[in-house]
Amino acid sequence: MITVKTERSIPKYKVGEEITFLVSVPDDSEAVDYTVSINRIEVIASGNIQPGSEKIKITAQADRPCFVEISIPVGEEVYEAAAAIAPEEITVTSIIPEGFAQFWKEKLDVLNKVPLKVELKKIAQMPDEKYQEWHDEFPVFGNCPLKHNKIDVCDFKTPHYRGFPVRGYMAKPSEAKPKSLPAVLFTHGAGITDSDIGKVNGAAKLGFLSMDINAHGLLNGQPSEYYLNFAAEIQEHLGNYFKNGRLDKDASYIPELLLRHRKALDVLCAQPEWDGKTLIIRGASQGGFLAVACAALDPRVTAIFAGVPGLCDATLEFNLQTWLLEESDTEEVANIVRETSKFASLAYFAPEIKAEAWFDVAYLDKLCHPAAFYAMYNVYGGPKHLYEGYTAGHGDIPHEVVFDQYTKEMLKIAELS
Repeated sequence: MITVKTERSIPKYKVGEEITFLVSVPDDSEAVDYTVSINRIEVIASGNIQPGSEKIKITAQADRPCFVEISIPVGEEVYEAAAAIAPEEITVTSIIPEGFAQFWKEKLDVLNKVPLKVELKKIAQMPDEKYQEWHDEFPVFGNCPLKHNKIDVCDFKTPHYRGFPVRGYMAKPSEAKPKSLPAVLFTHGAGITDSDIGKVNGAAKLGFLSMDINAHGLLNGQPSEYYLNFAAEIQEHLGNYFKNGRLDKDASYIPELLLRHRKALDVLCAQPEWDGKTLIIRGASQGGFLAVACAALDPRVTAIFAGVPGLCDATLEFNLQTWLLEESDTEEVANIVRETSKFASLAYFAPEIKAEAWFDVAYLDKLCHPAAFYAMYNVYGGPKHLYEGYTAGHGDIPHEVVFDQYTKEMLKIAELS
């Protein structure tokens, strides 16, 4: 089996320092090609390695804070390793756009004019065996013991300023008194799915007033074909929904997506059981983006858990090419997209946030590049904690961190442990 790794177990280097990758290619393999790049875009070295090579040293240097990756494609497999070059010095790739604060103020003004007409429909809590099946597949709350057997669960919706309503599930311990419960909103990764009833059931059993919303405002509790058909329709017309309105910040889908979650917080905080003190948001990838941005737009948020967050530095070239640009785009179109994307870039939200944050980053992330993450993390304004996955890809952060540890920290914050 081909192996590739950094010479250091903690792969961090200074600017200009020699980086060493160790590569082994077994005798029964074919010769392999490799490339070494900066932030997965700028190739700085390439070559060929013959079979039977053991611990070949491939060296590189970087003249600026960044990530340096080595990539060895073999058939459908890609063997990789990454090194961080002065990650604590990585900065955002462009300056904050003129009118950024005013843009979001105007969006919030529009959102706040939408009446909070909440429609609640009580539904049954998940039977214990169904919840256990869900938790076996998605052990979101680790091994933390559940404290409440009986909970109240509801399907809710409220109007949004544009597009579909805010729709989701809420749950709480049945015996909860007014102003007694900490609150948590769960946010979704990219994609088109149902709201997650398992999460609200589990969090309510832990003692939270909990909410999980459908990111796109679709109906809750529909057959899987409903969401698959909607996803296929979007794929056919847009490729991915992040590109919807990419040439016009006012037409962009991203503010609609974000502000649907901001409106959900209004619903959550309007519940009489909320204690008025603790408001947590927890999500990963797109959900991590939503957690950070909502914390910037709502000072009621006291803590966030944002795993491998997206759109941290929207103008990082790898992120632009992955999420927003088309191969056929002219330079004129690409420049417009670059400017528009800045209005959703977390690096410009982060400095003003006061909420305590738990982050994780994956050094081999091909969806949310770690260089973009550090550009945001380095300017984050609130107390912060970080887990670094030196050999992890997107979604590979250990469950002990993103499930067990995060839930234990939630319980401490909420004084439920």
